[in-house]
Amino acid sequence: MGANTFYYLFDPFLLPILLCPRAYIAQGMAILTIFKIATAGMFFRKYMRVMGASDIASKITALAYAFSGWMAWFLWFNHMTEIMICFPIMLWGVERVIREKKPWLLMFSLFLMGVTNYFFLIGMGLAA
Repeated sequence: MGANTFYYLFDPFLLPILLCPRAYIAQGMAILTIFKIATAGMFFRKYMRVMGASDIASKITALAYAFSGWMAWFLWFNHMTEIMICFPIMLWGVERVIREKKPWLLMFSLFLMGVTNYFFLIGMGLAA
């Protein structure tokens, strides 16, 4: 058991790694990190489209978000990159609460944040 295993206890993004043979864990983590970066960019692009940004502006901001300094800095700490996926969903959920009075997406994003990385749940929950 490593020191950071408590972060991965209920992490749904780690489930594919459990299928990898022990010799390919490093390659699996690299592929998983690429998947996390792409997923974070995809959700941020969707959020920008909901906010009314043009297609090209949403693509550029999604790329800037996915390859931001936070993601580059925390590539070493794999358990910190899940919040990059949850944050656009949380912002989108806040917008749905404000515009449509539907709290389900915000509640789902807070649940996903709590399951994947409970360390940031309080800070992101207060920010939302």
